[in-house]
Amino acid sequence: MRRLLAALAVTSLVALSACNRIDPIGTDLVALNSAGQAAMASANVQQAMSKVQAAKTPEEKAAILRESSLAIGRAQVDLQKVTMKSDEVRDIQGRMVTGFGKLSVGTKAAADAFESAVQADMDKARQQMREGQVEFLAAGEEMVKLAKARSVDLRAKS
Repeated sequence: MRRLLAALAVTSLVALSACNRIDPIGTDLVALNSAGQAAMASANVQQAMSKVQAAKTPEEKAAILRESSLAIGRAQVDLQKVTMKSDEVRDIQGRMVTGFGKLSVGTKAAADAFESAVQADMDKARQQMREGQVEFLAAGEEMVKLAKARSVDLRAKS
């Protein structure tokens, strides 16, 4: 009897493990986490902001921000290219992509504001960048929450 129960327990664990691997939400979450991390790394926003702070002239700051805006835009496209099978994760991905879009627009607007030296333009650009960051981070938090609810290890290989 014990052997039968042990065999059933092992079979159940193997079946559950296999279900987790073929769960479209689980595989989408792992893929989105990987793509989101790659997008953040390629956008390299923190390094660009450090360069802006070190730049001496408004023109230098504007050039760095224009370059950063392009990098963010490329990262946005790369993140958008990842195909999601599940509606839940596709929605999270869409919010991440939108966040990157707002960040890119805000970064370009900041470059323009450095050139025009109009404080109101800089304030608007900062707000756009902040909204993009908040949207991306909120979507990331939703991804983590969904992964926890579904017992998905986001560090697993997709």
